[in-house]
Amino acid sequence: MKKILIVLVCLVLVGCGLCPAYMRSQSDYMKVSNIAIGGASKSRVKMMFGEPDSKEVYEDKSEKWIYKNREDNKTIVFLFTPSGAVGLTQIIPPEGVEQNK
Repeated sequence: MKKILIVLVCLVLVGCGLCPAYMRSQSDYMKVSNIAIGGASKSRVKMMFGEPDSKEVYEDKSEKWIYKNREDNKTIVFLFTPSGAVGLTQIIPPEGVEQNK
Protein backbone atom coordinates (compact mmCIF):
# COMPACT_ATOMS: atom_id res chain seq x y z
CA MET A 1 0.00 0.00 0.00
CA LYS A 2 2.80 2.43 0.90
CA LYS A 3 4.65 1.64 -2.33
CA ILE A 4 1.59 2.45 -4.44
CA LEU A 5 1.08 5.71 -2.59
CA ILE A 6 4.74 6.68 -3.05
CA VAL A 7 4.59 5.87 -6.77
CA LEU A 8 1.41 7.93 -7.21
CA VAL A 9 2.90 10.90 -5.38
CA CYS A 10 6.04 10.71 -7.53
CA LEU A 11 3.97 10.57 -10.73
CA VAL A 12 1.95 13.59 -9.68
CA LEU A 13 5.06 15.58 -8.78
CA VAL A 14 6.84 14.66 -12.02
CA GLY A 15 3.74 15.56 -14.02
CA CYS A 16 3.52 18.97 -12.36
CA GLY A 17 7.16 19.69 -13.08
CA LEU A 18 7.08 18.67 -16.71
CA CYS A 19 3.78 20.21 -17.70
CA PRO A 20 3.13 23.76 -16.52
CA ALA A 21 -0.55 23.55 -17.38
CA TYR A 22 -1.32 26.83 -15.66
CA MET A 23 0.75 28.63 -18.30
CA ARG A 24 -1.13 27.04 -21.19
CA SER A 25 -4.51 27.50 -19.56
CA GLN A 26 -4.06 31.25 -19.08
CA SER A 27 -5.65 33.44 -21.71
CA ASP A 28 -3.53 35.88 -23.68
CA TYR A 29 -5.25 38.68 -21.76
CA MET A 30 -4.11 37.24 -18.42
CA LYS A 31 -0.57 36.75 -19.71
CA VAL A 32 -0.39 40.35 -20.97
CA SER A 33 -1.79 41.73 -17.73
CA ASN A 34 0.71 39.70 -15.70
CA ILE A 35 3.54 41.06 -17.82
CA ALA A 36 2.20 44.63 -17.62
CA ILE A 37 1.92 44.46 -13.83
CA GLY A 38 4.96 42.37 -12.96
CA GLY A 39 7.29 43.17 -15.82
CA ALA A 40 9.13 40.72 -18.02
CA SER A 41 12.09 40.26 -20.30
CA LYS A 42 12.29 39.21 -23.95
CA SER A 43 12.94 35.61 -22.95
CA ARG A 44 9.85 35.46 -20.74
CA VAL A 45 7.64 36.93 -23.47
CA LYS A 46 9.09 34.47 -25.98
CA MET A 47 8.43 31.60 -23.55
CA MET A 48 4.81 32.69 -23.07
CA PHE A 49 3.90 33.66 -26.65
CA GLY A 50 6.53 32.09 -28.91
CA GLU A 51 8.33 33.85 -31.73
CA PRO A 52 6.72 37.16 -32.74
CA ASP A 53 5.04 37.51 -36.12
CA SER A 54 7.07 40.64 -36.77
CA LYS A 55 9.89 42.44 -35.03
CA GLU A 56 11.22 45.98 -35.35
CA VAL A 57 14.58 47.07 -33.92
CA TYR A 58 15.20 50.79 -33.44
CA GLU A 59 18.45 52.77 -33.40
CA ASP A 60 18.54 52.94 -29.60
CA LYS A 61 18.33 49.08 -29.46
CA SER A 62 14.73 49.11 -28.24
CA GLU A 63 12.45 46.58 -29.98
CA LYS A 64 8.80 46.18 -30.88
CA TRP A 65 7.39 42.65 -31.10
CA ILE A 66 4.01 42.09 -32.72
CA TYR A 67 1.84 38.99 -32.33
CA LYS A 68 -1.06 38.98 -34.83
CA ASN A 69 -4.39 37.14 -34.79
CA ARG A 70 -4.28 35.98 -31.20
CA GLU A 71 -7.44 35.39 -29.14
CA ASP A 72 -10.47 37.07 -30.73
CA ASN A 73 -8.24 38.05 -33.70
CA LYS A 74 -6.59 40.74 -31.62
CA THR A 75 -3.00 41.88 -32.04
CA ILE A 76 -0.62 42.05 -29.09
CA VAL A 77 2.31 44.48 -29.13
CA PHE A 78 5.28 44.53 -26.76
CA LEU A 79 7.75 47.40 -26.72
CA PHE A 80 11.07 46.51 -25.09
CA THR A 81 13.54 48.97 -23.62
CA PRO A 82 17.18 48.87 -24.80
CA SER A 83 17.97 46.70 -21.74
CA GLY A 84 15.44 44.06 -22.88
CA ALA A 85 12.68 44.71 -20.34
CA VAL A 86 9.05 45.18 -21.36
CA GLY A 87 8.32 48.89 -21.37
CA LEU A 88 4.85 48.88 -22.92
CA THR A 89 2.16 46.33 -23.74
CA GLN A 90 -0.84 46.87 -25.95
CA ILE A 91 -3.78 44.76 -27.15
CA ILE A 92 -5.23 46.06 -30.40
CA PRO A 93 -8.74 44.99 -31.49
CA PRO A 94 -9.20 43.71 -35.05
CA GLU A 95 -10.01 46.35 -37.66
CA GLY A 96 -13.63 46.92 -38.48
CA VAL A 97 -15.03 45.55 -35.23
CA GLU A 98 -17.45 47.76 -33.37
CA GLN A 99 -16.11 48.38 -29.89
CA ASN A 100 -19.42 49.52 -28.36
CA LYS A 101 -21.60 46.43 -28.66
